[in-house]
Amino acid sequence: MDYYDYDGPHRAHTQQGNGYRQGYPTGNRYDNGAYDNPDTYQGLRYPSGGSMDHDDEPDTLGRTKLGKRGKLVTFYRNGDNNFKGFQTSINSKIRSLETLLVDLTSKIPTTTGIRYIFTWPDCKEVRDLSEFEGGRSYIASCVKKVNKTINYGSVSREQFWQTKKPSAGRHREDDKRFLYNIKPKQVNRPPVLSRMSAGIAAANETPRETDTSDTFNTWPRSQNMKAKNRKSRNFQDDDSVAMDYEDTNTRRSGSNGDITSPNQKPTPGKVLTVVNNLNRQIEEKVMFNPGTTQEFEEIMEDISDMMKIPQGAFTGLFAGTHPFKKIESFSQLLRTVEKCDKFIACSLEGVPQEILKREREAPSSNSSNDSTGMRKPRKHSRRYENLEIDSMSSPEQMSRHESTEDRLNRAKLLNVKPVTVDIHGLRREFYAPSKTNPEDNGAKPDKKLKLEWVYGYRGQEAKNNLYVLRTGELVYYVATVAIVYDKEKETQKHYMEHTEDITCMALHPTQNYVATGQQVGSSATAILPHIRIWDAKSLYTYKEIGLDLFQYGINTLAFSTESGGDLLLAVDASDRHVLSVWDWQAGTLTAKTTTTSEVVISGCFYPQDDTIIITYGRQHIFFWKIFQDSKIYRDKKSGVFNDEVPKFVTSVAFAPNGDVISGDSNGSILIWSRNDSDQFAINRHISDHMSHAHHKSVFALCMKADGILLSGAGSEIKAWDTSSEYRFIKERMLPDTAGTIRNMLPHNQQDTDGQLYIGTANNSILEGSLQNKFTYLIQGHHKEVSGLTCHPTEQTFITAGLDKEVCKWALYTHNLIWKSNIGLECVCVAFDPQGLVMAIGTTAGRFVILDSSSGNHVASIQVGNDDITTISFSPDGKMLAAGCQDNIFLYQVLDDGQCFRKHKTGVLSGHSNYIRQLDWSTDSRYIQSVSADYDLMYWDIGKMQCEKQGALLRDSLWTTQSATLGHALLGAWSNLEKDEDIVCTARSNKHITLAVGDNTGSLRLYKYPCSKQKADFIAMKPYSKSTNNVCYTNDDTFLITSGGSDAGLMQWCIKDNKQAMLPLPASPFSMQDTL
Repeated sequence: MDYYDYDGPHRAHTQQGNGYRQGYPTGNRYDNGAYDNPDTYQGLRYPSGGSMDHDDEPDTLGRTKLGKRGKLVTFYRNGDNNFKGFQTSINSKIRSLETLLVDLTSKIPTTTGIRYIFTWPDCKEVRDLSEFEGGRSYIASCVKKVNKTINYGSVSREQFWQTKKPSAGRHREDDKRFLYNIKPKQVNRPPVLSRMSAGIAAANETPRETDTSDTFNTWPRSQNMKAKNRKSRNFQDDDSVAMDYEDTNTRRSGSNGDITSPNQKPTPGKVLTVVNNLNRQIEEKVMFNPGTTQEFEEIMEDISDMMKIPQGAFTGLFAGTHPFKKIESFSQLLRTVEKCDKFIACSLEGVPQEILKREREAPSSNSSNDSTGMRKPRKHSRRYENLEIDSMSSPEQMSRHESTEDRLNRAKLLNVKPVTVDIHGLRREFYAPSKTNPEDNGAKPDKKLKLEWVYGYRGQEAKNNLYVLRTGELVYYVATVAIVYDKEKETQKHYMEHTEDITCMALHPTQNYVATGQQVGSSATAILPHIRIWDAKSLYTYKEIGLDLFQYGINTLAFSTESGGDLLLAVDASDRHVLSVWDWQAGTLTAKTTTTSEVVISGCFYPQDDTIIITYGRQHIFFWKIFQDSKIYRDKKSGVFNDEVPKFVTSVAFAPNGDVISGDSNGSILIWSRNDSDQFAINRHISDHMSHAHHKSVFALCMKADGILLSGAGSEIKAWDTSSEYRFIKERMLPDTAGTIRNMLPHNQQDTDGQLYIGTANNSILEGSLQNKFTYLIQGHHKEVSGLTCHPTEQTFITAGLDKEVCKWALYTHNLIWKSNIGLECVCVAFDPQGLVMAIGTTAGRFVILDSSSGNHVASIQVGNDDITTISFSPDGKMLAAGCQDNIFLYQVLDDGQCFRKHKTGVLSGHSNYIRQLDWSTDSRYIQSVSADYDLMYWDIGKMQCEKQGALLRDSLWTTQSATLGHALLGAWSNLEKDEDIVCTARSNKHITLAVGDNTGSLRLYKYPCSKQKADFIAMKPYSKSTNNVCYTNDDTFLITSGGSDAGLMQWCIKDNKQAMLPLPASPFSMQDTL
């Protein structure tokens, strides 16, 4: 909307995170002077106070033992009934009251720091250290008013441990070692991993007895020392590593608990080869030791270090020969060594490359190597269960010397007839493959979609859309989904009953129920706007109201306070913005009235009187009165601006004494006091000094339980003491890149520790306080996500948006790994086949190459002056194709993506409109492309010309299926209603399912291929506007989608309908509570 403040353009920067660690603190990103540490002296009554920590004197705070001349006192936090108290000694080490205030601020968190101390229970202010009395209780406060309703000290205080000297008595033999420093003897056995030379020598030695102290000094077994000392324990300075072995009769394995037979003879030492699955140049020779005392898990950790696999990324050790079984225990390793001397260490990819090649090998490939073994070349064929398609009919198997005339003759002999269909009034022809796939039967896929995670937050709106439940969970919404987020367990619950984007939300005073309203749909079959009230814990829908009343969507919702939430108000999005009041439990309309034709931002009940309602927006703040005859009338004597009328009233809060506090687009904060006639007028005595308190619109007002008012505008937060006529206390600035503050609320309404949640216009949620730095809790794009791609081997994906930012996300932790601002609006993105670099197409006609692991800039190439609408690397990684307007530009990829050069003439021309999608054939010889006027064209890369005979490519295999036209997609087109259009498609890597997104925000899952008319499908409705992108992860476990007007990014889990889903592989990204 036009009344929002937007940040200016951000400077180009690259932010690199800590790998896949959870969290993304803003403090770490802005430490270069842009984000100062909190000034504990700022705003104190005694500016000359110093710290109580001195070089020659220890800190006395925290002592619980009274000094020689000290006074042991207890401090309680003002207004906090659950604070157990903080004991300290007031002695000569504390030089002044100022010093005590500063140090109490660090010990007792409050909104703006400890500024006053009062005696309890008489509540007299302490102004000097001499006034303290030993054994007495005191109140530490950030405001000059004590909350006397709290019974401080009623919570049971913590009892400190008191330990006496142990009495004499009999001790167990194991205890004597610790009490009397007895060092037992134990056999010192060599480890399973050591250098080859040292290992052979150790294998021939006889086990000797050593002291426990020597053993622990050499091979520490402590859990926290294990990783630190593993290298010194198992590795020397040689270049090769060996597994030692020794004679032993028994040996305990790892987690499986396998035990070798006591009569089993030890296997003699055997040299093994261990290689890194992803980097076969990393290879080590080791000697196997069946008698090692190491646990199986420790052996795997040593192999992970040896193969240079990052900590936590190692997923298993596999046999190096067919069938490449995973080693699960030491006994299995012992048996495998007898048959195999080569092993493969895998990281996040989970399985050896040999297995992946067997699964993913292109059926039409003309490679002479059928698998890892060198077998005799044979004719390839693609299997569809009981059917084989002869790949010799495809152009990949045709001779490169075959002429065009011969190809035409071949097509005539086949008597190919196209399938003609109507696409939005245009007749288009498509060729069916030469053999029918039995899976192409139009049936519903045997899969189902389950929403696992929603990234980002809808922060562009200036209304209350962020709440905290009693359980500490956050409630907010993105697109059509309401999210209940547990930050402690890192889990989300999703309420998905809405059919269009959610536009407003309200939390019941009991914090048990949530009300959400939706906007009007764009299609003729869309469900009318309505309100849904649902349980925040079970997600059960209690009531649906307004289906026959709201025609234009709902703008704002609010529960009543005085009656405990019996009433619910709603303001719709019509021209007159109708205000309605509901008895939501009965589902009946109590009263309604029109408000104004101006923009209404939000509305609420007056907390002390349910018959008074406040609405505010463009150039107004209106006070309404509900009468007994169910009529609502505006009080025209209230809400009158005597002087300057702000362009927008943007926020409202309520003071403890009943005053109404408003923030506006002028940056001013006004206090509206209620008189005896129930009229609300501006309190000039207080409001005048708060005029233009901020430089930008005040979108957030938060009244704390301790009487502190927090106001947020732009990137600044200010604190005001309501008990001292709104005296200014403290100011805090957020980094500009965090975005404009939209919402601000405490962790708990009753807490006084100053912890806050802040929602920003950059679709992020921050957590922190005025005393500490803020960190990101939720992050997302703040403009349309136009580019999406999944990493070919890692469990990560990339998004690129019109906000000029490129982000890398972890699939299992859902964390942002890194973010890079490239300074140009992004349109599309693609990985190279190895996942080393990515290419981002921009609106400036330039594509930018970034390093995949860090997001650092690698190269930048100017293609033209128009948007690069689609971009893709060839499967062999040697070419890059970029669709710019109606041309396709080709570049040779050199030096692993570090350099690019135009290929031949470099341009494929023939489309009459801009190009929407393109795909490469599996042999990198052909491209298929789709334009905005629904033309599907094929291109011969060798000849750099259009292949006009589509019949010759009807059996071609394509690496991806981003093209929205083709014979395999005709079933999806047949299900569209009038004015519906397919925007994006993606085929699973195993060619099982097809994901389709359309311009109404729907997501549909079909079986692949899908050529039957009215093919059955699974449907979801995650967005109101277009579903822009769909992408499968490399193992087809997840489907990622983006779309909508609020940069909605969602991760869907693909489950099997017939049987329970198999457990996910061990991964540093995995979460036990996710699925």
